[in-house]
Amino acid sequence: MTGNKSFFETLVMEEGGYVTFGDGSKKKVVGKGSISVPDLPSLSDALFVDGLKANLISILHLSDEGYSVLFSKNDCSILKPDGQTLLKGMRSSDNCYCLEARIVSNNVSMDEQVELWHERLGHMNFRDLRTLGKFECVRGLPKLGKKANGIYGPCQQGKQTKACTKRASISPPRSP
Repeated sequence: MTGNKSFFETLVMEEGGYVTFGDGSKKKVVGKGSISVPDLPSLSDALFVDGLKANLISILHLSDEGYSVLFSKNDCSILKPDGQTLLKGMRSSDNCYCLEARIVSNNVSMDEQVELWHERLGHMNFRDLRTLGKFECVRGLPKLGKKANGIYGPCQQGKQTKACTKRASISPPRSP
């Protein structure tokens, strides 16, 4: 369940009762649909809960969708049906497992994000940007794939120079 409407691929707005939390508070369910966000499990019949500040994932729901969830004393992992790790989480002081997920904004394309970070980091070359993203050296920098173009128009234009050439004088052919 989530309070973020933009996560839903399909959403049917319908009142579906209330969700009661551990502290006794209640929130109203205002819709239901399927969620498809990059790097997160795809889930059907997810609840849209008005005013929910954190996203909550049902282990039963994950199992029904074909995912596996492994718990240990200090961490947990969600595995795709093929066995690859999709998400990892750490156990918090209040005995909840919190997952770390990077949410990519739907409003900005990956190319625009790459160009934005290229500008923010002083027009750094794209190979080094990929390295920073890979090792998570900069907070908020997305992991960049090999698809990243690597050519930024204004930088390319700035590196071009106009070579001065002497203008050849052309004279009409001499008659014999």
